[in-house]
Amino acid sequence: GCVAYWLLSGTQPFEAEGFDVSFTSSGTNIATLLPSQGAWSISGRYRDQADHRVFDPLKLTIGNSDIGGRVALYPRGQRTSLVANLEATRVHLDEILPDNAGNTLDAAAWDQQMDLDGLSSIDLDADIRIQRLQGLAKPMQDIRLQARADEHSLALAPVRATLDGIPIEAQLQLPWGERLATAGTAGVSVRQLMRQADLHLKAQPPEGKLQR
Repeated sequence: GCVAYWLLSGTQPFEAEGFDVSFTSSGTNIATLLPSQGAWSISGRYRDQADHRVFDPLKLTIGNSDIGGRVALYPRGQRTSLVANLEATRVHLDEILPDNAGNTLDAAAWDQQMDLDGLSSIDLDADIRIQRLQGLAKPMQDIRLQARADEHSLALAPVRATLDGIPIEAQLQLPWGERLATAGTAGVSVRQLMRQADLHLKAQPPEGKLQR
């Protein structure tokens, strides 16, 4: 649990500039770290520098899902800046989410309260690529996601993917930081958050192919 704690808390694991260590860990059940279930492993290299700390390289597997790359944290007063460049060959939502992805349309899932207090104090600059995302009604391929967050908003722009052979591009903006704190970070549901979303979506179906 140390890696997750350092990432979210922004605390110094060691008071020694230049601390450099390689690590690896694995287990048969990740429920001790996340609400997900299943075999997992994590490995990488951690370095503690004067103005930032970095995990590079970092590799995490849960079941047959994998994601890896570079994550750096820059403590800046009351907020922490997280810069990430991540890639995955395959991600299956049922291996990542605490509930089956097919249940995400249930009313109870949309109204479940989310605690975003720690996340809303993090500025984000992330570039994420996923070759194949499973667990939805149909798999998505060639996903590219750029995420930027500050004390006011979280922008996912652009989000590109291929679904059933159709290229899709989306832009999504959500309240973040101070705007979440105003709304009450301990009492925000997925439904409440999405009601404040600004979403733009476009798709390009192949010529002659009717899509609904």
